[in-house]
This record gives sequence, C-alpha cells and structure tokens, in this order.
Amino acid sequence: MTTEERHWAAKPPRLRWWKRCIDLLLASILAILCLPLLILMILMLKLRGGPVFEANTHIGAEARPFQLRRFSPDTRLGELLAGLPQLFSVIDGTMSIVGPEPLSERDAKRRDSSRFHAYIECRPGLTGLSALDNHRVHPRERLERRYVNECSPRIDFLILVRTLFRVGQD
Repeated sequence: MTTEERHWAAKPPRLRWWKRCIDLLLASILAILCLPLLILMILMLKLRGGPVFEANTHIGAEARPFQLRRFSPDTRLGELLAGLPQLFSVIDGTMSIVGPEPLSERDAKRRDSSRFHAYIECRPGLTGLSALDNHRVHPRERLERRYVNECSPRIDFLILVRTLFRVGQD
C-alpha cells in the first residue's frame, strides 16, 4: 500500500458519512429542480428518434464497474445538460458530486496499479480538480491523487464554487 493509499484509508468515517449526506442532499435538490428540464429533454430526444440515453462502462469506487449514463449526443445539448442523468448516479451512490473524474473501462486497463488507486479509492465525481484544470497544466493522475490526499469539506466546497463560476462563464 502506497503512502497515498494509506492516507485515504486513514480518513475518518465521519468524513465519508458527511460527504455522502451532502451528495444526497445536493443531488436530490438538483434532480427535483431539473425534473421539468429532464422530462422536456427526454421528450425532445424521443421525438427525434433513436435512443434517449447512452451508457458507457466506467470504473468506480473499489474498482467496481458502473454505467455512466448521459443523454444521447445531440448538437443542441450542451455538456452540462447532457450530463444531467448523472445526478441519479450520485443519488444511488455510484458517483459523488465532487471526486476524481470517472475513469473509462478502457482507460483503466491502460493504467498501471501505482497510478490507478486515486480513481478507485473514492467515488468518481460530477466535477473535480481535473475537470476544472482541463489537463492543460497538470497531468490528470496528479490532480486525482491530489484530490484523494486533500479531500475535505473545504476542498469540496471550493471545487463546487469554482465549478459554478465556470459554468456561469460558459
């Protein structure tokens, strides 16, 4: 076990409990607020014909595979709207609001075990350090390890605030 793995394992259970409670609260509120929009998007995509959702296998906490669902690709849907179904992955506990970027099954097979742990030590997030950085300045793995090592309510709050400002700018 590396130092980083021991660091995350040593996180107090109350931190994991707190994080899960905040995830449930925020995702539930957002899902309720976005419900009319979700229904409208489902109807629009159904009328267009073809599938409403696409699902790809990603690797989550404890290296468990899960289906990452998004609305089917459509040029009229922005990235934010396409990802709204992921709120339900937060509610069911396979994802978190803030966490490492979801790792595709294909990418997981290419990673060596020493660099893989940051993606499986905690739930993948809708947003996180690597989502805000766009991998321009720091390698993705380095940002994910940093998040796992520094995970705290304060860090999650700061990431959420930065995400909201970024969404507001787009």
